[in-house]
Amino acid sequence: MPYRKYIKRYRWQIGFGFVMILICIILNYIHYLIYNDVNNIFQSTMTNLAFLPVYILFVVIILEEILNQREKLSILEKLNIVIGTFFSNMGTNLLAITINIDRKTETIREKLNLKLEWTNKNYLKVKKILKDYESDVKVKPDDLKKIYELLSDKKGFLLHMLENPYMVEHESFTELLMAIFHLLEELASRDGFDNLPPKDIEHLEKDIERVCNMIILEWLNYLMSLKKDYPYLHSLAVRRNPFNENASAVISQ
Repeated sequence: MPYRKYIKRYRWQIGFGFVMILICIILNYIHYLIYNDVNNIFQSTMTNLAFLPVYILFVVIILEEILNQREKLSILEKLNIVIGTFFSNMGTNLLAITINIDRKTETIREKLNLKLEWTNKNYLKVKKILKDYESDVKVKPDDLKKIYELLSDKKGFLLHMLENPYMVEHESFTELLMAIFHLLEELASRDGFDNLPPKDIEHLEKDIERVCNMIILEWLNYLMSLKKDYPYLHSLAVRRNPFNENASAVISQ
């Protein structure tokens, strides 16, 4: 019967409710044995019932906040895995390409000389410095071809990431994906890159700069999460740092 399924499904909740009621009865009975005053018990019960809506209000608010925080942390953990997939699949390569065509890279290269012993404080300090960083991209036809080949090869991967329902919880990374996808669409709309007019090249450079500015900060966020949760992956990411011209995954010392 339906009610049996209901009881079976919520067995522990029902049992917990009975236990709480039993404890309430026992405590009131002990109160009666000590003070032998039924009126006092009744008065206390009515007072508590009068404030019950307020108690429920506070409990609901607190529980909702706790559950929301737990859910948010769970979503962020899943997002970090997705973001890690992005950087290992194409993000680090895209960052390396943009570094080589950004004429202002040298002004930030030293600041991004990452160390394995860096803490969140170090990362936050660098992020604060780079928050207002504006890249200055200058491209050649071969650079546009290289970017287009990378992005077109990963188009399906980008679409899959944009369709991920958890992406809405990470606004800045979603904006990066949209900027990358827009750049891909712009490049795909050209028949070639060898004879583009200067004005059109300038337009594409602005699109690349937008991606460049965003991806640096998201890369730093990604490394911060690795440092906290996956130190061994953080170690590899630091050794492969695209801002380090002598970077190597090989551990020499």
